[in-house]
Amino acid sequence: MCSSLARCSRRGRLFVNITEKFLNSMKVSKEGKVKLEKGEMRLGNFFIKEESEGQYIRVIDLNSCFSLRMATRMPLGIWFQNIIEMGEKGHETIHTWASTMYALLSVAPDQDFVKALVDAVDANIRRHPDWYGGLVESSEEEDAKAVEELKAIQEFEEDVKKVEDEVRPEA
Repeated sequence: MCSSLARCSRRGRLFVNITEKFLNSMKVSKEGKVKLEKGEMRLGNFFIKEESEGQYIRVIDLNSCFSLRMATRMPLGIWFQNIIEMGEKGHETIHTWASTMYALLSVAPDQDFVKALVDAVDANIRRHPDWYGGLVESSEEEDAKAVEELKAIQEFEEDVKKVEDEVRPEA
């Protein structure tokens, strides 16, 4: 096992170079505090920064140089922005999320781990359906009814097309 991320792969070197460049570009006061610019925030050991005029959000762990970047138009980015807008109330959620990502990306999973993780994700989605666009459970009867309605619509569309083809003069 390699002792440094930079020796593991080219991607590792690129990651370290990007993160080091970012950390070196931070302005630090004489007291040792990081001076934040517009679109930046610090939560504990995590630094959050908007990139590309707000199209992306980057989260960096200042201790380990762990970094994640997400598009703000994707569901996770939208959720993340909503949590940021909550201010102090959302800071614990952001810290928990970033800590979880770091932990998940630092483990070599086996099948039991993945099954437990999928079960935990499913349970979380059920606890917070509003975070995921108001997902709702449907019964088999509701699913069957929806399929029947879809088939009826498709049949109607086919019938309309047949009538249109019969009525239209051929060119």
